[in-house]
Amino acid sequence: MRIRNGVRIGAIALSTIVACGKSGGTTSTTPTASNALAVKAGDAQTATVGHAVTTAPSVTVTSNGSPKALVAVTFAVTSGGGSVTGATVFSDANGIAQVGSWTLGNIAGANALSVSTTGATSVTISATGTADVASLMSKSAGDAQTAAAGLALTTKPAVTVVDHFGNAVAGASIAFAVTGGGGSVSGATATTGSNGVATLGGWTLGNAAGTNTVSATVSGAAVTGSPVTFTETGVAGPVATITKVAGDNLSALVGAVVGTAPAVSLADQFGNLIANQTVTFAVASGGGSVTGATPLSGSNGVATVGSWTLGATAGTNTLSASAGAAAAATFTATGTAAPTLPSL
Repeated sequence: MRIRNGVRIGAIALSTIVACGKSGGTTSTTPTASNALAVKAGDAQTATVGHAVTTAPSVTVTSNGSPKALVAVTFAVTSGGGSVTGATVFSDANGIAQVGSWTLGNIAGANALSVSTTGATSVTISATGTADVASLMSKSAGDAQTAAAGLALTTKPAVTVVDHFGNAVAGASIAFAVTGGGGSVSGATATTGSNGVATLGGWTLGNAAGTNTVSATVSGAAVTGSPVTFTETGVAGPVATITKVAGDNLSALVGAVVGTAPAVSLADQFGNLIANQTVTFAVASGGGSVTGATPLSGSNGVATVGSWTLGATAGTNTLSASAGAAAAATFTATGTAAPTLPSL
């Protein structure tokens, strides 16, 4: 009976304790504490690529709304390619954890850190890397063109300026200047845009056919590649004048070839001689004929008809020479009658 009573007494006591717990007695469960992270300082900064941000990023660790000390917090680069020192630190008495330093990556643009700790949702701290000082300049457009002398180039010369990591440098002042050929420029001072490019306002070549040059220099800085030189070639423009150089005011027997074949010299508006231009010779009066009626001008600008045979009637014969939109040149020759042979 004692054993039975003992069991019964123990069971009764245990059931009483459980019942008390269920009915709001002294037994309870303590909630598990949770951590939270919030950015304190160092977000949304801007710094030069390859350099540390001014304010070292930091976060505040809290538990149930109160600062929590001695919590291990890890800072890790997630984009931008930079680096940190003191990547894992413990929060202080105020719950603050600060990374040792954050150096941005070498490429201009977005950089990001992820900050994490056990039991909390990670937070992200961002920064923007900007280009370093100008280090290199190169030609990017408008070199080695050919255009008519005295006229503006189709493609305006342009340069690109970058830092030592290859990032485009904005705001660099570029001075363009004519160094050969006698032409002129407009918009001689240009500033690089966000793409690092500065473009000359315009360049009109000199009036003489040949080489023209313009230099581009970064103002106020020692930059590799500065100055650079653009070299263009000016060539003769459209035919403006046709000048007779041989074969005018001749005399020959009717039906005979003149002794000197007519020839012309071609030049543009600035007097530059024009090569490889077709000249058309055509009988204008007198009824004669020509051979080699459409010769090309040579390097000296001269084109010569193959031959000119006068008409069968004594008197004036004329020959025109035309090219392009220029006024034609006219050659004159006199056909003379053959002498009368004495009768036998």
